[in-house]
Amino acid sequence: MCGRPVWLASYSLRRNGRIVATGRYSQQQRRAAVAALKHLLVGVGDDSMQRVFRMNVTICLHKALSRADEARIPREWLTEAGRDIAGMPVEIIEETVTGAASTRPCANPIRFVVDHSRPDLWIPTPCGRCESCEARARV
Repeated sequence: MCGRPVWLASYSLRRNGRIVATGRYSQQQRRAAVAALKHLLVGVGDDSMQRVFRMNVTICLHKALSRADEARIPREWLTEAGRDIAGMPVEIIEETVTGAASTRPCANPIRFVVDHSRPDLWIPTPCGRCESCEARARV
């Protein structure tokens, strides 16, 4: 989030003990997920810097730490080089600040299906050629 550490909250649904793929959420379920995530992080972070995005199992909210939050974390968190980045999103739902190219979904992801009985649950494997993949490779 513009180089700032983030709070992260994630939301998933299960029906009859089975994960519901986020691509199958109704508009009402998606709105409820976003509302729950925002409610969960009320009072922490910088409300002007947040992004809601969809993975295939979770809907996530990244919210930049506030300056007061940053003052409470160890200095090395802000000075050590990053070691890796998290998996890429499938879709950006909303954002208050446009994310860097490395935070965008792959334009042509290869769908790695983990369980062939559930083709709706897949891990996006980077194509390696689009702008967002090239940006992630530089990170």
